Amino acid sequence: MLTAEHHCFTQALLARGFMEEVEARTMFKKIADQNHDRNFDSFWSAINSAIRIADLKLQRVRYPHDGDVYIGIVNTLADEPAKLATNFTPEQIAYFRAVLELIATDEVAAQNGIDSRKALNATPAAGSTQSEGTQQKKLNPGEKEAALRQLGTEGWLQYDTVAGVIKLGVRTFLELGPYLLNLELSERTKELWADLV
Repeated sequence: MLTAEHHCFTQALLARGFMEEVEARTMFKKIADQNHDRNFDSFWSAINSAIRIADLKLQRVRYPHDGDVYIGIVNTLADEPAKLATNFTPEQIAYFRAVLELIATDEVAAQNGIDSRKALNATPAAGSTQSEGTQQKKLNPGEKEAALRQLGTEGWLQYDTVAGVIKLGVRTFLELGPYLLNLELSERTKELWADLV
């Protein structure tokens, strides 16, 4: 049975989407009123047991761009309701997939990211947003820029607007790890990422 501390921790994590494990351990110590984090793993395990029924789980991932470990609550079932629970339009999701694949399938880009101009020129595969009997809508450059900013804000991408570089974000590795590993990655990228997700 979950305590008020478990609920508080879970709500804080859901509100943030993900956080560094160091920050999560600090939050645990404050919530549990402890001066150590030795019980963090059992605390975490209790939450995982309780949310499993909703096809959710707490997950750790080491983010390749800073080496830090992050935790987040992820959906383990890619069913239709889960796909509908997003702030993104089908066109934005198809665009994100195109940017994601552009980064992931190029060994240099997988490590260093891509220039934002290259991301703005990314085009979803034909039919990737098309429902039966509907016309596929293309995002204009302004809509693409807005989508990149929103994806960055939500942690799906890391968007450095000053340097003009876009990398895959923490949330992508947390929630889309298996999808990433099924892409046509270079052997080096696949080895690096398999250890992270």
